[in-house]
Amino acid sequence: MDKILTLRAHVIFMLIGILAFSSCSKVSSDIVPQTSTHFLTNGEDKRWFKFEDRYIETDVSIPAPECTMDDLDVFVVNNTIYKEYGGYLCESNDAPILNGTWKFMDDERFILKSYTQNGNSYSDTLQILLLTENQLILKKPGQDLIKSIYYPRP
Repeated sequence: MDKILTLRAHVIFMLIGILAFSSCSKVSSDIVPQTSTHFLTNGEDKRWFKFEDRYIETDVSIPAPECTMDDLDVFVVNNTIYKEYGGYLCESNDAPILNGTWKFMDDERFILKSYTQNGNSYSDTLQILLLTENQLILKKPGQDLIKSIYYPRP
């Protein structure tokens, strides 16, 4: 009987100790949730440059037009996006900066980018194959052979 009472007392004291220490743990408001939006925008805005296109099955790189290699897609946390064209333009009428919007679709498996340029609107829906803090891999639906790999630019 004494052993049972002693065992109960030990268990009760352990529970009280665990509760006391766990209530003292510091809760930090600086912790940022690792969400898709945070990875894409870094909580404010984030510049992504297209590193290369690759064939999905073989992972072999595809030469990209040189004029696209210095362009940046900038995703902003308020769902705006702008494309900064680099110094080497693909077409002479490319604006230096193209503004638009972005949003996740279908449980964040797709991203819709919409732009307006010279009075014309267009959009692009892309499947997200990978989105981390340091890499973004997109694929156009129906284009099962090619993936585009992006990295953040500081």
